[in-house]
Amino acid sequence: MCCEQSMKRLGNGYREFPGNHATFPEIIGVSDSISRVRKTVERIGPTDLNVIIYGENGTGKDLVAEALHWNSGRSAKPFVKINPLMIPYDSCCNGELEDDVDADKCEAGDNLRQVFNSACGGTLFIDRIQEIPPGGQVTLLRFFRNFEGQSGGGNNEAYESPRFLVSSTRDLTGLIMEGTFRADLFHRLNEISIHLPPLKDRKEDIMPLCDHFLRLYARRYKKKIPAVDGQTFELFYQYQWPGNVRELSNIIHRLVVLGNEEQIQQELRESITQSLKTTFHDEEAVSGDTGTLPRDLEETWPGKQRGVHEEATVCEGLKDISQRVVEKVEMEAIMRVLEYTRWHRKKAARLLGVNYRTLLNKIRKYGLGENLEA
Repeated sequence: MCCEQSMKRLGNGYREFPGNHATFPEIIGVSDSISRVRKTVERIGPTDLNVIIYGENGTGKDLVAEALHWNSGRSAKPFVKINPLMIPYDSCCNGELEDDVDADKCEAGDNLRQVFNSACGGTLFIDRIQEIPPGGQVTLLRFFRNFEGQSGGGNNEAYESPRFLVSSTRDLTGLIMEGTFRADLFHRLNEISIHLPPLKDRKEDIMPLCDHFLRLYARRYKKKIPAVDGQTFELFYQYQWPGNVRELSNIIHRLVVLGNEEQIQQELRESITQSLKTTFHDEEAVSGDTGTLPRDLEETWPGKQRGVHEEATVCEGLKDISQRVVEKVEMEAIMRVLEYTRWHRKKAARLLGVNYRTLLNKIRKYGLGENLEA
């Protein structure tokens, strides 16, 4: 059954992917948390289990939903994504789940029937389900109840219900406790859940993600894969990534298209500095700091024993600390790249944006390898 009318009513909240997708979406990363996500997708993809996918914005909830679909027996059928704000409040139910209301006779029920039909036998993905207002939740729940087991839209054809996947940036059990999400709707959908970690908690995945996005955008624009400066990777590992993988993708996109690496570095430095200032002031407010060094730190502060003026001593101490932090981050970045390339040092040098000799010197400096050839 054609759902053009439904598509017009739902506008940008409706997205349909045809079956027989050519490629399986890659869930990229080497961290334990992402490895667990991949294994879960492989295990439950072929089933009909309804899934709630939790994660912050930009962590890849859409990608996991698509992977579940393409890894199932429904992959030849449509994958339909809808925006929850497009699920209408139905005036005929007055926001209550009443037994004597027929979903098929309500306008909202008619809209949802068309959407369900478009996903017949496939997968229906409701993004950001926590944003559905109470009236929309009732509409959706009543439609689930009344529609199951019925014909799919005329001509006495058997209706094959879609599989339901939903995503949320918030814990739905907490919303149930707050009274903003229906427990009965939650239990209908929550057969199993997948939790996606934020990028700041899996920084070992930054390198493979960068490699993926560099190749992706270079291929899209028919450009040579750019060499990324080692300082950029150091900043990547220091940055907290509030926008998660989507933000990293956007930065690499800019880098490939515009080549403005110095500007990107400056923006990252400013963001990192601002984040550190915010953290420092928050901790200061909590601890009631008076602005003086603790006695144990004062006694061991670099340069204190040399009788230098206090202001100069603090500056010198900060320089020492900054240098140690930079070296630590640099060493970790080099080690991650070496592990990612399986110690292919020439490839690692290209990815880090340094020459081969410089990388060998850094490896020796930090004691990361033994008996390296000159």
